[in-house]
Amino acid sequence: MPCSRPLARWAFAHRLKEAEWTWKDSLRYTPECDTIGGTSGSPVIDRRTGRVVAVNSTGNDDGERCTFSNPRQVDRRGRVTVRHAMGYGQQTYRIARCISRNSSVEPGRWGCRLPEPAQRP
Repeated sequence: MPCSRPLARWAFAHRLKEAEWTWKDSLRYTPECDTIGGTSGSPVIDRRTGRVVAVNSTGNDDGERCTFSNPRQVDRRGRVTVRHAMGYGQQTYRIARCISRNSSVEPGRWGCRLPEPAQRP
């Protein structure tokens, strides 16, 4: 997913809804970021700092509205925008306080806002 523009020029979506999922503060890629299916979960790295700033997640494949692989953006006023062929990533700032010294994710850590995992029967 090569992107020629720095992170500062990328845009953000207040809310992103796709099928039954909702994300906050999603990173909206510039058209130069050519994402493809199967790359979800890949890191998005800020070229200036070398740090992971997001995880690649989804894109609007067919121009549909809020179906699987066709997310819609919702702004602070509730206005909906559908951007065909637009890709999105989910920022990682929310999990920074959930990472322990040994690099494991611990939802119970102080300051971590991730939910505890569901208990399996």
